[in-house]
Amino acid sequence: MRQPTTSQQQKKSQTPNFYLLGKDFVNESTSEEDMNVLFKQLGRLTKVAPVYFVYGNHENKIKFTRNKLNQEIIKNNITILNDQEVHLNNIILIGRKDYTKIISSGLVGWGIPIRTEGISEYVVVNVTPDN
Repeated sequence: MRQPTTSQQQKKSQTPNFYLLGKDFVNESTSEEDMNVLFKQLGRLTKVAPVYFVYGNHENKIKFTRNKLNQEIIKNNITILNDQEVHLNNIILIGRKDYTKIISSGLVGWGIPIRTEGISEYVVVNVTPDN
């Protein structure tokens, strides 16, 4: 039997355990046709690893119904996390519902709630590999 080459071993070690699609993949300018194409392409990732989707505030401003969006996401084997969690070995993914009163923007991008003057929600991810 042939031994795997170094490049084959590297490729296997670089395969992700999951993909997380984090918010705002569609918005008020996205057509239903474009949304269908987008999630069909993103669904191809499920051949490599599970794919999880979390809504953002822009998904509340779409031209088509939320039901059509959900159907397209699910049809392409993507799991929607909406106030749910998934346990993947030593990692817990939690998808939160996007509440319209929560603003998560700030000065020069995301992270500093200087102009929000209200509730801000932050998600902290700490990945510690087992050694």
